[in-house]
Amino acid sequence: MDYLVLFDPDGTGTMRLIVEYGISPSNVYVWDNISTHHFFLEKLAKVYKFNVIEQDLFTDDIGMRFNKILSNTSLTMPAKPANTKGME
Repeated sequence: MDYLVLFDPDGTGTMRLIVEYGISPSNVYVWDNISTHHFFLEKLAKVYKFNVIEQDLFTDDIGMRFNKILSNTSLTMPAKPANTKGME
């Protein structure tokens, strides 16, 4: 079973799959579109042997299928504006 982890800037979600849930690193694929996050994930992947996707998932068809997809939605959703009522 292959897992895709999206937007995992510090690798926490990825490491939980591998360490806590016992998922084989060879079945874990990670992608982030922010270069500093991607750079860190590549360094972590060298130690823990999971896969980092190099292609841009927004524009490239990578021809892969995943059984489970996990995402850090707080980083992928636009922030709601602060409630400014009464602050005029």
